[in-house]
Amino acid sequence: MSKKVVIPAGEIIHKENVPQKLGVHYQREFIPEVAQLIEEARKKGISQLKWEITLPRKPRSKGPRSQNNRIWGNCQDIADQLGEYTAEEIKAAMQRMAVDDGYPTKMSVDGKEIPKPTSTVSSEEAKILLDVIQKFADEQSLYLTEYDGQGPYKTVGGRTREEMREYWK
Repeated sequence: MSKKVVIPAGEIIHKENVPQKLGVHYQREFIPEVAQLIEEARKKGISQLKWEITLPRKPRSKGPRSQNNRIWGNCQDIADQLGEYTAEEIKAAMQRMAVDDGYPTKMSVDGKEIPKPTSTVSSEEAKILLDVIQKFADEQSLYLTEYDGQGPYKTVGGRTREEMREYWK
């Protein structure tokens, strides 16, 4: 049984003359899940449901050349060059550093504020992390792997492939 139905975006139905009443028009594919949740509530004698209303978020990109791959690839580049840390340790450090720039946090089980996992952040929030990684690499004169029409290349300070040819001379 489903305990939670997440509808990525729904049209708000709100009537001005009834300010306490709110409805949501949602996509057809969610009808079975919503019906199952309502039926489960009825069987348990529950007449209310918990609603959480937020602005829809654009999920971070996944797959080849995605934000997710870029985050992990950049962290691996940094780990390889520093030599004493894993990509996981670099990513965790970058997430902690990114909090000051607006990267989202959550409360841990022990009550400490920690950075949210990248799997739960929006594309805008993932960009904050990527900017911090780029800034760290620039400050430490570390290369990061970038891609262009010719494939991957190592860059320092966000230079293009052509600029890097001059840089490495």
